[in-house]
Amino acid sequence: MRHAELHGSPKYAAVSYSWGAPVPVTALSEILIHGESVLIRPTLYSFLETVTLHRPGMDLWIDALCINQGDVQERNQQISIMGEIFKTAQEVYVWLGLGDDDTNYAMEHIEDSHPQTRFDQRIFSTCAEHLLRASYWTRRWVIQEFALAQELTVVCGGRLTKWHTLTKKINDRILGGDALARRTLKNFTELRLLGSKEPKSLLKLMEQFQDARCIDRRDTAFSLLGVAKDGDRLLPRYDESVADVYFRVLSMLPTKRVLPKMSGYRWPHQAASRFLSLMQITRRDVFKSLAANKNDRLYTVLEYTGHIATVQESQGMQPPHPINKFSSFPLEVRLRESTTVFCGSGRLVSGGSPHSLL
Repeated sequence: MRHAELHGSPKYAAVSYSWGAPVPVTALSEILIHGESVLIRPTLYSFLETVTLHRPGMDLWIDALCINQGDVQERNQQISIMGEIFKTAQEVYVWLGLGDDDTNYAMEHIEDSHPQTRFDQRIFSTCAEHLLRASYWTRRWVIQEFALAQELTVVCGGRLTKWHTLTKKINDRILGGDALARRTLKNFTELRLLGSKEPKSLLKLMEQFQDARCIDRRDTAFSLLGVAKDGDRLLPRYDESVADVYFRVLSMLPTKRVLPKMSGYRWPHQAASRFLSLMQITRRDVFKSLAANKNDRLYTVLEYTGHIATVQESQGMQPPHPINKFSSFPLEVRLRESTTVFCGSGRLVSGGSPHSLL
């Protein structure tokens, strides 16, 4: 193991893989680094066996080994540059696991020009579907790793193939009626184009990849920072609670309309509610976070549904009934169902049916 500076253009390959669920200590495998014993998960050990056979002497960057997972400060710093690490790597290995007879058959007929087994399209279709149902494709962290790679090599069992070779051999016609496999192929093919398109905000990426899984709920945001156009505004902090990260994500949003054309995100409080769902946290988590800091202040957002009776420009005059004043809202709005005057903004007209005014 050695240290290297990214700006020094080091030659190395990075490994993109699924950690999987925790395993007992007795299931871990031992390797030696500079003469010291290090325990790693069996899936990573299997990858090292495969890659050293095919690419002996290659320098590898592997998060489980190159980041001291027990040092929070080092973890914060390294996670903040994960995007650059995978973008700078000469090659990224996509490790799908040990596989089985089905995936071996698929990989053989994708890569080998002279396969040892007879090609049968029906068998190949079934095996290709199996290959695209590996747990790797469901994980959240692999999104930016896959998208930012200069060159992708898919590794499964003891076989390797380039991603562009795989996509030439596997298509919707081959995958047939397996909707999940077709969607996986489509999504990851589009990921390769993510860097060439206009970058998306963290909010939009979190919405787009909401079905991708991660164990640590803070990673619902941290895992996408490398491909988000505003990713540099959120520094990874694993010494914070998930609710603290939630509030920092919210602080990145504008104070008025968030995404006028995106349903559920028109106003900050709508985005706040949606983020609760995307980050899989409860209101109880939020209140516990607030209670932990005496400097935090709690604001209540009120929602009203009804029909607008009158709309007029706010003149700063005191209405006959209490008014909820917000300086950014220039209109006074009276609902038919209420005697209270509210403040509103935007295209509000008499007879309209607003969902929320505050």
